[in-house]
Amino acid sequence: MDGSVRQIARIELRRAVLGLLIDAAHPLTVADVEARLAAHGLVPYTWGRRTVRKRLADLLAHQWRIGRVRRVERGRYEIVPTSISPSLRYRCGRALRDATRAMASAREPDPASPEAGLSASHHSDNPAPTVHGEPSSG
Repeated sequence: MDGSVRQIARIELRRAVLGLLIDAAHPLTVADVEARLAAHGLVPYTWGRRTVRKRLADLLAHQWRIGRVRRVERGRYEIVPTSISPSLRYRCGRALRDATRAMASAREPDPASPEAGLSASHHSDNPAPTVHGEPSSG
């Protein structure tokens, strides 16, 4: 599995999915939720024969049963704004922000790493050292 992709489950997955629905301007399909999670570098943990979409569909169906989301049509959900407390709204948004930050830091090279220093010191656009105004050989 790629270093910029992280598997999530349970409360982390629930918060990330609810965060996506809170931020969405319109109802999302299960495929939309899967694509947006992937854009944040998140993949739901699955086991057995369950697919990622089945896992997400089950999670959304449960959230619909307890009243946090509204099923506008088959496979399309939106958040019920009055069902989300301010603290849960914050935690759900934070789950996505943290995932985005983690994905961005995984893509950027660590400036303290030897590889980062090596590549920066061997650029061809650096002028050759000169001695008494004349380029040195070598």
